[in-house]
Amino acid sequence: MSVSPTIADTLPGLLAYRQRQSPDLPAYREWTGPGVTGDTWTWGRFGSAVSLLAARMAGAGLRPGDRLGILSPTSMRWELVQMAALACGASVVGLDPHHPAETVTRLIENTETRWLAVDREERIAGIGARALGALEGVVLLAGDTTRTWPAPTVRVEEIVARPHDSSGPATPGIENHSRPDGAALVTFSSGTTGTPKPIEYTHAQVLHAVQCIVESFPRLASPAQLLCWLPLANLFQRMIDFCAMARGDCSWMVGDPRAVMDAVRDADPHLFVGVPRFFERVHAGASERIAQLPGPAGWFTRRCVAKIVGKAHRRRLAGQTSPRNTWIENAVASRLRELFGRNIQYLVSGSAPLAPAIHDFFDAIGIPVYEAYGVSENVVPIALNRPGARRPGSVGRPVSRNEVSLSAEGEIMVRGPGVFSGYLGTEGTAPKPDASGYWATGDLGAFDDDGYLYVKGRKSDEFKLSTGRWVSPPAIERHLAGLHFVDHAVIGGESRKAVIALLVLSGDHDWSRTSRSDMERQLAQSLRELAGDLPSYQVPAGILLRREPLSIADGELTTNLKVRRRAIWDRHQADTDALYDRIDKARAEAPDANDGVVTVFTFL
Repeated sequence: MSVSPTIADTLPGLLAYRQRQSPDLPAYREWTGPGVTGDTWTWGRFGSAVSLLAARMAGAGLRPGDRLGILSPTSMRWELVQMAALACGASVVGLDPHHPAETVTRLIENTETRWLAVDREERIAGIGARALGALEGVVLLAGDTTRTWPAPTVRVEEIVARPHDSSGPATPGIENHSRPDGAALVTFSSGTTGTPKPIEYTHAQVLHAVQCIVESFPRLASPAQLLCWLPLANLFQRMIDFCAMARGDCSWMVGDPRAVMDAVRDADPHLFVGVPRFFERVHAGASERIAQLPGPAGWFTRRCVAKIVGKAHRRRLAGQTSPRNTWIENAVASRLRELFGRNIQYLVSGSAPLAPAIHDFFDAIGIPVYEAYGVSENVVPIALNRPGARRPGSVGRPVSRNEVSLSAEGEIMVRGPGVFSGYLGTEGTAPKPDASGYWATGDLGAFDDDGYLYVKGRKSDEFKLSTGRWVSPPAIERHLAGLHFVDHAVIGGESRKAVIALLVLSGDHDWSRTSRSDMERQLAQSLRELAGDLPSYQVPAGILLRREPLSIADGELTTNLKVRRRAIWDRHQADTDALYDRIDKARAEAPDANDGVVTVFTFL
């Protein structure tokens, strides 16, 4: 389907269309644990609840043009509050509950958010007094409270608890106070190099993006089962949910992302959207289980998996797809596909490049990953791999509504209806699109002869060694992150004499099966492979191995799990200095070795 103005020109209008077209189709299912499905909401029931909640919020003082922030994990109630606020003509600010309280306070103040929705009272406890005192309304997503709030309070529980008779008269239409050119969503820049900056999009811009995404997967089953498990503060997940509304799909709401693979077994999704780190963990977990299979059956399974992955690897290098397997190999691949249930058609990855080894694994088992590329400053995806137009390693071809070009330095530039006009509240003080409407993404890229776009890394991530040589971290990081016991790889060495790496070890790995000497042996082999593809000066001369995971709360990851390199290396300054001392000593003891051949390992 297409999301044309004849269907809807605002998001509440889109919900009203869906409510009229398929009132009895499931819209949301709350997943609460393995084998346990909470309440199921049809589109008719959901639309009716949105109408009632919007009336309550408007009666409490929410006005067109207001901003309402939602600070809560993923849930159906998050969506309910969002759509009710949009129907009131307000815009919705997504606030990630994983952010430290001081960051949440700063984002509320920077966006002049005057209404706040939270899932529990404790969320408000850490918010600064000035931001809290400026609130004009509070929405409680769950539970009841005897607390006296400084502003009018609306309780979602009173709406959700109302009985709904699906056999009764048609549900009331949504009273819509929004406009196509009115503000709809406020999201934030990724914040990899500093404080996230607010970005506002209109209803028309969001619907442009919905149409682009829906048109890119025309063969997706309808209605489809989807999983909503990424934070709804994340624009990526919110857009997928709006696409589900456009198509009439059902979203399974998963509040705990750590349990997503348990939810997959119950939901049997047709499409699954994730970030590279998720697919890396699935690959690592599958590899662990296969390695532990006992006896001849285990040996045979490992041999089959190695063969089909090897075929996928060779066909990818040759620019081919769909490895041809024997029936036995297909049987093994079919068992592995069951990781994502019986219905899976598409896996979609965004946020960062996916390692080639991960592509090879999923290609081998017959559920290829479609990489997409976007930036917070453009609500329309910049480029997508699509069925029939996919090239592993690329982010696909540009979406038709975007004009994409490269600057003389290779920076990706984009212009189109989804590009923002400037950061909210920072007029004249922050970058914005140039006079011709192009936004400089900060990403370096290249096109191949067939028009597929390859993202080479962040322009700001490149650094120079003290030797004058330039280093681009992403290729090195993707290679090292392919090791099954590594969660994250972070490259450093700016203004120093050699490249180093921080490897964050996987908490899911069975360390009883891997000794320290085994780990160093596997790392040394990986570095030798890396030396075959890159100049020797780009091979890490020292590696810090860390067991503590990277953390959003400590500022090491953004809310969409992008690595904040500078924050990580600032934390490990003393460890870095000690590592370089050991590198100097090792090189003095082996003066004839080339750069990168002598590698020092330090366990933190």
